[in-house]
Amino acid sequence: MANSLNKVTTKSILDATVATADIADDAVTADKLANAINTDIAAKAVLTGSTNNTITTVTGANAIQGEANLTFDGDHLTQTIDADAEGFNQTAAGNHYIKNEVDANRSGADAGILATTGKWNGKEVAAIKFRTGADTTNKDDGVITFETSSANNIAERMRIDSNGNIGMAGVTSPRTNLDLGLGQLSLSHRTDYSIRFYNGAGNNWSAINNPITSDGTSNSELGFNVAQGRSLHLHTAGAVTKPKQPSASAYFSSTDAGGNGGKISNDYGIASSTRWNIGSHYSTSTGKFTCPVAGKYAVVFSSNISLSNLSVGENYAIRTRKNGGDAQINYDTIYNTNWQHLGFTNILDCAANDYIQLFFSSSGNKTFGVDNAITWNQVHFYLLH
Repeated sequence: MANSLNKVTTKSILDATVATADIADDAVTADKLANAINTDIAAKAVLTGSTNNTITTVTGANAIQGEANLTFDGDHLTQTIDADAEGFNQTAAGNHYIKNEVDANRSGADAGILATTGKWNGKEVAAIKFRTGADTTNKDDGVITFETSSANNIAERMRIDSNGNIGMAGVTSPRTNLDLGLGQLSLSHRTDYSIRFYNGAGNNWSAINNPITSDGTSNSELGFNVAQGRSLHLHTAGAVTKPKQPSASAYFSSTDAGGNGGKISNDYGIASSTRWNIGSHYSTSTGKFTCPVAGKYAVVFSSNISLSNLSVGENYAIRTRKNGGDAQINYDTIYNTNWQHLGFTNILDCAANDYIQLFFSSSGNKTFGVDNAITWNQVHFYLLH
């Protein structure tokens, strides 16, 4: 058959019509086969720029290319970054969230599940690690740790445990929501507050602040505020003041019950004027001081007493009463029927809402009164602690 053919083309040869033995040795050469292959696949995609382990991408019509900066060796997927802001981007096409998940069946507690590590020129300087929790049976709790390096010494600096508690400064089992262990906490000076506390409803309830002077420099003071304002103030020199501490300083005028012009006996004295009345716990109409909280309260009295209605040798008393009953009896014997000084300090243990009053009594219920005006008498009520 070969002798009867002057020219054989690929179009003229049909399957099984030409036996291999009938094809002359020089009928198909390597060049002819290559030309035929190139002609046949000229319109097909061609791979370019590929080396070992490079990942290929489509670069256009009928073209694929090996990415020199993206390789996979079977164990590690490596991307070489050669410009700023390059990396891994994920974009949700609609109203969707993105989830990246790793799963490692570790056998022990506090074992690494996932580590995100930052290196500086080959040296590890920071890391965030997801770790197993303590329940190695159910394997359903976990820990997140944060590590940094100060001088090629990367170590754990902060930990969020399985209960959400945060441990810092080497604390690996935080006892509270924030446990600093032997660490320190620093806060900047503010004009309003440095630490603010909220109640369960999210309302501002109390605060601690380290105020700034008008020129912006620290005056090293420390204030403790509650809803009603500053309750404790530590001053630069070390003095401690309590601006909201319950106290009142009252005094008798001449015509007050118990004043020189309003002498009484077997009755309650009512000092109708005050020097101060912090918290408004003293009533100028009843003479009662009502204790706002439980604690130890001091009652201080000092005045000259007008005793013109009594005789030498008789006695008189100003009794400190709590809730209408005698708590202390401040007693004296008359040696001068003109003026005689009386002063006392009584300390009372009171519950919240107890009230304190001064009760005047004397021999034969003879009336007497204290000296007049602000400069001659004083009665103080105040919370000690």
